[in-house]
Amino acid sequence: MSKRLLTGAGVSVLEHITKVSALFISTPLMVRHLGQEGYGQWLLGMVILGYLAMVDLGLSFSVSRFLSSAIGAKDEEKQAAIVHISQRYFRLMGWAVALGSLLASPLTLLILGRIENSLHLIIAIIVCGCALALRFRFRIPGLLLRSNVRYDLLAGASIVRVLLQTSCLCLVLIMGGGILGVGLVQGGGDLLELALQRFFSKKLRFAVFKESLTMSAEYLSNLKREMFHFTRDYMLTGFADTLRFQAGPMVLGSVRGARDIAIYSTALRLILTYVDITNAAFGGGVLMAFGQLHGAGESHRLEKEFRRLAKITAGFAAWAMCGIVLFAQPFLHRWLGTEFDESYAIILILALPYGLVGMQFPAYNLLAAMGRQHDLMWVSCIGGVATALFTIGAGIQWGVTGVATVLGIEMLIFSSVVAPWLIYRCLHLNPLSYLGLDVLWPGFKALLLPLTVAALMHEWLVADYELLFTAGCVYTAAFVLPAPLLLLDGEGRQILKRLVGF
Repeated sequence: MSKRLLTGAGVSVLEHITKVSALFISTPLMVRHLGQEGYGQWLLGMVILGYLAMVDLGLSFSVSRFLSSAIGAKDEEKQAAIVHISQRYFRLMGWAVALGSLLASPLTLLILGRIENSLHLIIAIIVCGCALALRFRFRIPGLLLRSNVRYDLLAGASIVRVLLQTSCLCLVLIMGGGILGVGLVQGGGDLLELALQRFFSKKLRFAVFKESLTMSAEYLSNLKREMFHFTRDYMLTGFADTLRFQAGPMVLGSVRGARDIAIYSTALRLILTYVDITNAAFGGGVLMAFGQLHGAGESHRLEKEFRRLAKITAGFAAWAMCGIVLFAQPFLHRWLGTEFDESYAIILILALPYGLVGMQFPAYNLLAAMGRQHDLMWVSCIGGVATALFTIGAGIQWGVTGVATVLGIEMLIFSSVVAPWLIYRCLHLNPLSYLGLDVLWPGFKALLLPLTVAALMHEWLVADYELLFTAGCVYTAAFVLPAPLLLLDGEGRQILKRLVGF
């Protein structure tokens, strides 16, 4: 657990806190100025654009994984070869997404039926789609930063984008810009982040972007085959995740209307914000660090770091999900009003399954770093397809509650049964021992004091920002203060002391 990894994790968490703050500021304005129907229409358009991201086929993840391994092995020629192979495919993906964005807007109107300001919605979706296409065309700089575990620079670019984008979005909404203005701001912010990533990555480009490669054609062909074998597995996993998360809004939009999309998506966004923050701290950066250790052949240290990070992640994720359950209802009342009460019911359905998912992020990244993602792919595909199929009937019959229940059941089976089994296949850890000692027990220890404090200040959990903020600070302090003693071993505490300057 290096100082760079801890620093990157901290900056990535700050990035996602910035995104969450921006979400909390912009969403009420969007609901107020676009209306619940207009907000649901915008969300459906973004869901359909989300399907275009599948054109990545897992290549971004594969490039990051192979680059981090080559960096760990200090193999500059292989780094150059990986970038050389992937650049051409990212250009093709960019053109494919640009074409797909032209088809996304009529599909949105087909699902929703006749709506007001349909032309504005069409233009907004096309603008955001073209910005997404450019994200593929210029993806290499961001992957270079990620593979070098420079999450501090990645997060910096993202924070600047979020701050400017949110400020412009609020101004546009207040001035009556509508969905068209929202689309223009969204697309412009994405382009700004790309420019910043390109600027930050320049110092890393010398070793990778060489004019000529000394490898033979056979070597490049074998490397390409190996990368795309990994890409295939991750592509299917991404496809399953898209089915899992996007089927609900599609079904609700066609049988229930845009209002139910807003209800469901609001709850899911809060849950996925938790997932994103946990992943920021214990996901991508951990994967690249695991990849470098695996590439260097340090298997003993790799297992040691995994066990250490598993306990820290479990404690953090348990505390964070419990906080969502405690604070979400009064916050939703103050944030968006009582019209979103049903969103809290969805949060309660998904809290335990996604809590267990977040508590095991290092496990998924260990599997990927060791090239054992194939098992994870098959499990994810089966679960994603089954969830999408059951979502259709559940959404028609029970609406948002039915959709959330199907998703929650699948995630609970995966996190409590499948993930421990996969770790057993990878490290030969007893599944019950891993789930009990490395996941549930650290989570239980981390929650003891925060839950006690929450019980004492339950009168503060009302629809008032000041009281909620104060209660949140106390709840956070009750986790942060004992966390080094409860979740870190001796070496981890020493690293933390050096990091904070003691």
